Amino acid sequence: MNRQYSPIEKENMILEFKNSKLEMRHFVVPYNVTYQAFSKWVQQYDKFGSEGLSGTKKVEDQKIKELEKEIKKLKRANLELETRQELFRLLKREIDKKK
Repeated sequence: MNRQYSPIEKENMILEFKNSKLEMRHFVVPYNVTYQAFSKWVQQYDKFGSEGLSGTKKVEDQKIKELEKEIKKLKRANLELETRQELFRLLKREIDKKK
């Protein structure tokens, strides 16, 4: 049966792994952790630091924040494009009037 590891234990394992020359599939064997689980821990650690190991809630919150930032950025870009499009429409109308 697999045991539950605390975030500190996970971080220590990840740091030990990163300092070792072992392949991940060999490294996890003595810890009785699946390759898939450990790989996920490493990805979360690499992306979110030690907070990424505290559980999915914090990771999900971080992802939500990142997506909200992206949405805000895209809305600004969209508004800029809509403004430019309206300016081009107005300019075309003025040019057509002078013809």
